[in-house]
Amino acid sequence: MIKNELEYRITKTAMGKFQNTLSKINGATKGLKPWAKEAYRASIEGQVMELQDQLHEYETLKAGKVRRPKLDVIERIPEMLVQSRIALGWSQQDLAKHLGVKPQQVQADEACNYSTANLARVCKVAATLRVGRRKAKTASAHQIIKKKITG
Repeated sequence: MIKNELEYRITKTAMGKFQNTLSKINGATKGLKPWAKEAYRASIEGQVMELQDQLHEYETLKAGKVRRPKLDVIERIPEMLVQSRIALGWSQQDLAKHLGVKPQQVQADEACNYSTANLARVCKVAATLRVGRRKAKTASAHQIIKKKITG
């Protein structure tokens, strides 16, 4: 994702260089086997497409042609994390065990609504809870199947 004008200019320049390379690809790949030439071309075309997508996204956002994302959900993240933990049936100690931290860390994070946690830690908690939810769904599906099989 392009985040500012400097990155935009750098990306535009890089895309131009890749496009220039594409236009000269036959000379640059002389002596290569056909499959290698195609792989080289596909690789460069992939880079061009990725850069074009990034440029288009930035230009569209800058022009105001895209609705801005709702940011109010960010304020609800601490509440959502606690709700997810409870819905999984996990205690703070359980979450701490899955995170590999001391229970006091989870208690402190939840007590202050994750206001002192950095983004990386918040993301790790969210990812851990997502994995826990998937495991819980799988376990309950296995229990349902087992009941049907056993009677």
